[in-house]
Amino acid sequence: MREKAGLVVFCLIFAVMFGGGGALATAQLVGMISNWTAARSWVAVPAQVLEAELKTEPGRKGKTYEATTRYAYTFGGQTYESSRLGIGPGGDSIGDWQRSQHLALLAALNQGRQVTVWVNPSAPSQAVFNRELRIGQVLFWLPFASLFSLIGLGALWGVWWAIRSRPAGAIPPNPPRISSDERQGLWATFWFVLCWNLLVFPIGAMVLVEHGLWGSHLVVLIFPLIGLALVRWLILKAQNRRRIGRTSLVLAPAQPVCGVPLFAQVEFGKIPQEGEYTLHLLNERIVQGRKHRRTHLLWEQEVRVWAGNGTLTCRFDPPASAQSSAVNGRVLTSWRLNLRWPDGKTSRNFPLTVMPASSQMSEAAAAAHHLPEVKEVDRSEAVAMPASVGVLVPLSDGLRIEYAVGRHRASARAMLTIGVLFCAVAGLLAVRSGSSVMSLLLGLTSLGLLVTGIRSWTTPLRVEATSQFLTVRGITAYKRLNEQWPASSVKQIVPVVEGSSGADHDQRYSYALQAELSSGGKVILGNGISSRAVAEMLAQRIRDALEK
Repeated sequence: MREKAGLVVFCLIFAVMFGGGGALATAQLVGMISNWTAARSWVAVPAQVLEAELKTEPGRKGKTYEATTRYAYTFGGQTYESSRLGIGPGGDSIGDWQRSQHLALLAALNQGRQVTVWVNPSAPSQAVFNRELRIGQVLFWLPFASLFSLIGLGALWGVWWAIRSRPAGAIPPNPPRISSDERQGLWATFWFVLCWNLLVFPIGAMVLVEHGLWGSHLVVLIFPLIGLALVRWLILKAQNRRRIGRTSLVLAPAQPVCGVPLFAQVEFGKIPQEGEYTLHLLNERIVQGRKHRRTHLLWEQEVRVWAGNGTLTCRFDPPASAQSSAVNGRVLTSWRLNLRWPDGKTSRNFPLTVMPASSQMSEAAAAAHHLPEVKEVDRSEAVAMPASVGVLVPLSDGLRIEYAVGRHRASARAMLTIGVLFCAVAGLLAVRSGSSVMSLLLGLTSLGLLVTGIRSWTTPLRVEATSQFLTVRGITAYKRLNEQWPASSVKQIVPVVEGSSGADHDQRYSYALQAELSSGGKVILGNGISSRAVAEMLAQRIRDALEK
């Protein structure tokens, strides 16, 4: 209860701070636009400049300028005075508008010539020297008005969610039909993309308006380009979701228990693509640190099912020693079922609640087996070697694995993209300020990323296993390999988790083959394998070849 109250107070503070800031910025923006609209109908009148001054205030990121003036004009036979310079607020550091207005007024004052001001014919005491709308100033206030308001609304939603949420440590039961969390992920992606673009596009446009179309300031355009890439990514995700439709999961038993066979039936909203689907049951521990969250894989089982109609069914066998769903302070033990389409790109996650092993285990198992619509799947078919991983080549006394050079292309593409961006930034800095330490460092960093990305993109690796030797030859992103060990020195070949990527609720694990030697050493026999079943199949094939 105390944690919930603290969360509510925290969200309320955020709502007041950011919501209030967004309201003030919105009022400022609306005021400028309404003043500009009203001033368009005002009439031009000659005026005499009485004062012209430029105030300067130093700041952490430069100086802030404010041009002030006082002028007299005659309208309808009556003389008025005004000190209004523009339709926006006072001083700022956006471009050179303040200084240019001051220079124009100061020149008129020194030369004794008149200037043109704009007077409200309905209220002649209202006048302004420059009635134009400053685009740079509008772009400056736009992120505050939009982004801060959204954060304030999000904080209010956080208050509503905290009030309605379950007590800390409570685990919700599984509903009869479990929906995937893809819709939540799509909405989270939408809000992230929206906030990103609301921030970076006005800033990029303001920089172009105030500083021109050439110079080192163009570096800031990298962020709007990232925003466009995010929009494209969001559109593709939405189109993919529409193409596939809603996907749901039915379990038997509905409340799974550790140590009891679990039958899962996936129902597709639209007729699914024919092919071999991969279902991955994962037991994970998520630790919330002060700065980062860490996800640890506790147990997993992978099943491949051929689907050609609207449903597919499979069986899992969670061990009795597996950890049940639980929340203990900052540690969350969770279960999820990951469904991957035959193309290997589309996937869905279904969060599950799994109970600990108990004495009612046999009753739950009996209830599961008496469900007629859920049938166990024949898992006797051999796992095939995906072309994206490599090719298995039989030898007279063993086999050879020729890993595909494209298995690291996702990371290679990321390194090449970042390398090109760093190279562009280094070039702009060099053009702007000549040779500098920063441009040199960025250039060297971009060169390293480009070289590593190219090597990762074209990494050939070959593993040969025979009754006499285990041989690894090839080039990785970091070094050249040409090593050989006697078959008798290899104790075992096991698949290990190499790494993971993705959000906490959608971790995607990659696997490597590890050879444990009798000398105590450990050797990696290939990595970048996205399937546990494929990794286990390769490990078994290598073991069989070494034992011939």
